Amino acid sequence: NVFPFPTIIPIITTSNQNPCVNSSTNFFVTDNGNALPVDAEITWTVSDFPPAQPGSSIYGSVVSGQGTNSMEIEWGKHFNPVGQPMEVKVEVKRCNISYTQTMQVNLSAPSVSFTYTPTIPPCPGDQIDFFGSILNATNGSYSWNFGDGTIGSGQNPSHTYSSGGNYTVSVTFTNGIGCTSTSQQSIQILEKPSGVLSFDKQPDPSTG
Repeated sequence: NVFPFPTIIPIITTSNQNPCVNSSTNFFVTDNGNALPVDAEITWTVSDFPPAQPGSSIYGSVVSGQGTNSMEIEWGKHFNPVGQPMEVKVEVKRCNISYTQTMQVNLSAPSVSFTYTPTIPPCPGDQIDFFGSILNATNGSYSWNFGDGTIGSGQNPSHTYSSGGNYTVSVTFTNGIGCTSTSQQSIQILEKPSGVLSFDKQPDPSTG
């Protein structure tokens, strides 16, 4: 008697279904939590949202582990549109019978920027208000470096400079899964006037 092989139930797992752009992610496949048969053929693909060609992606590519139960995808700098997830697929083949499983992935790509007031160069001691903003809105935290040896936090901090000069201000946003974005600008603070103000008194013509 010839007995058929038990059915394989591929299960994909990963530590992060929302990875950062410019990062890499590891994916694993098991047979319903158990080790796959040693003679199983394993093929991984990553595809963009339809109607993209299956197995084709402009966002990521398999860089290691093809043909094994542990695979790594490297993500580029592009951010997939909201509502258009990528699909990671594994095909496990044994005795010409294929079993497949898929997982949806969305990249996380916060993009931080900031403005400040007043924009006219202020004097030392004047309060400057900074306003952080995020493209691809997500929860996270702001950290600031005001370029004079001091730091700050929060989305909209205020700061004063004690002396004039040009300072490079930077803000870094970190979202809930550790993706970061940094923006910086140069800000000018006027120098304090130096020296002693003096003038020559001219004689009053009416008094001679």
